Amino acid sequence: MKAARSDPKLLLIYALFNFVAGGVLQQHRRAIVNGRVVANPSNARFFARSGIDKDKETPDYLCGATIVHDDMLLTAAHCQGSFNYGVFLYDPNTNDYTREATVDFQIRYPGFNGVDMHNDVMLLRLSTNPGLPIVKMNSDDSLPTNKTEIMKAYGFGFTTSSGLPSVALREGYFSYIDNTECTERVGSTMNTTIWDDVLCADPYHGNAVDSDEGSSICFGDSGGPLLDSSNTLVGVISWNFFCSPDRLPDGFARMSFFHDWITEQICFYSRTPLSSNNKCPSGTSPPLPSTSSVQVLLTFDHDFYPEKTLFRVLSKDINDPVAYAGPNYIPGRESAWTSIIYLLPVRMFI
Repeated sequence: MKAARSDPKLLLIYALFNFVAGGVLQQHRRAIVNGRVVANPSNARFFARSGIDKDKETPDYLCGATIVHDDMLLTAAHCQGSFNYGVFLYDPNTNDYTREATVDFQIRYPGFNGVDMHNDVMLLRLSTNPGLPIVKMNSDDSLPTNKTEIMKAYGFGFTTSSGLPSVALREGYFSYIDNTECTERVGSTMNTTIWDDVLCADPYHGNAVDSDEGSSICFGDSGGPLLDSSNTLVGVISWNFFCSPDRLPDGFARMSFFHDWITEQICFYSRTPLSSNNKCPSGTSPPLPSTSSVQVLLTFDHDFYPEKTLFRVLSKDINDPVAYAGPNYIPGRESAWTSIIYLLPVRMFI
């Protein structure tokens, strides 16, 4: 990969390579252990799964996603690269996830940390509107609170830690636990911090296939939805330890924490913005250059594995340390891609 062309006094580009065979992110990619096959996929038309690499006939990374707007999907930030080859959506003709669609834009949450899975959300824009149901996103910081409520997670991932991905969509059952309890159980055991952006859930044992074991997320479930009993999206599958329902809680990106950011990005980048429904702030529009902006041109020559390249522009502003997270484009193999971004010099980049 060639270095980015830019003014070294303004910024330094950090290229982050996620090598699948042993990288940090691969350890966290999570099917549903002890879940049930979704009897009628038409009841989960909001679900999407990562596409197939035509050269390999396999998905490089298996991840799920949720339709949250006409042409926008929500997934986990650590799934970046999984959707380079598009997505599979629900097809009423097959009653399965066989309808192919193309992703033409991606927006990773700028504060994503791939080490501790902090801020693990990303939006994907489809090239066309598939006309499928949209899931309502939770915006209430106080929810969920009911520890007896049954929540459902969905995925095509592994059904055992040493097995293979599921051939059918599966659902698992979970119950909410608060972050204080989660910190006590997870933090002390795994030296992991449970941030406010995380929602923790325990296996719900009452609905397991085996009544002695509850459900757990596993490899390949990442990015899929966690829905409460009203079918509101409360979390995005983020992390798990050991694919085991009997050990530690599972971690999800908390939807209420990211709701405003997600809404803003949809207003900026969707081809059918929320403003038509009076949900966008007045005057909302995509960021545009101004007379005080500095244009920065970033050029990358990608190799055979473009999905493994991430980069960030860092700021000296401790309250907003990540000014830009890329790529927004969907890179192709062995191709050159250019990003033009506009930065305000007063922010002082490093």
